[in-house]
Amino acid sequence: MRRIVASLLPLLIAAPLMGQTTLGFRGGLSDATISTDVDEFGDQEARRGVVAGLDIAFPVGSSVELRIGGAYVQ
Repeated sequence: MRRIVASLLPLLIAAPLMGQTTLGFRGGLSDATISTDVDEFGDQEARRGVVAGLDIAFPVGSSVELRIGGAYVQ
């Protein structure tokens, strides 16, 4: 039984292949402030929101990839 498990273990490890595209998701929270008047710099309130994004990567060379993505920031 140990021999079978040991021989199947390498199949569980995903090795990246040249030409394999990867898809990525990202998410989190944003915290931003904006001011148009220098005198009101101390009275700013932060605006909080949600960030969600998606990107896809295409390998171009052996150590270079092209990553295209977009994100929504509330």
